[in-house]
Amino acid sequence: MRGKLIWSRQPHPDEMEVVEDYIRSLIYKRIDVANFYIYVKLDTKGEGIEIQTYPENSIEALANELDCSRKDALYCVGKFPGFLQELRGTLYWNDINDLKKFLITTKELDKEEKTVYHTAVSYAVNKDKAHKEFIQMGFDVESIEDVDEI
Repeated sequence: MRGKLIWSRQPHPDEMEVVEDYIRSLIYKRIDVANFYIYVKLDTKGEGIEIQTYPENSIEALANELDCSRKDALYCVGKFPGFLQELRGTLYWNDINDLKKFLITTKELDKEEKTVYHTAVSYAVNKDKAHKEFIQMGFDVESIEDVDEI
């Protein structure tokens, strides 16, 4: 898992043990941890540990978009959640880079195999680019609506 796990700071041995136990629990549940990147945030409120997992596709798509390494992309989402969307939102509202605003509806199956829909905002150059980005991140895109055309 080298390179696919980043700590917010150098961990103490007991903190490492907690994270190892968490990863073991994922393995026991037959979750392929090799398909994820993990950011471990230490010193959260209450002196807890927050473990964030990100699908491989999501980190790779962000690394490509930011033109940086996967490790840098993981650090970015772990330390600054929503960074890319906030940047794009600022560019959109300031009329920079010809970005458009899209409402994207994704779908997934819950534990009871019922379809659940989620809506997200995306800023991209065009509909195809927004769709491709969500597909690369592993989402099942149901629909995309261009907010600027309404």
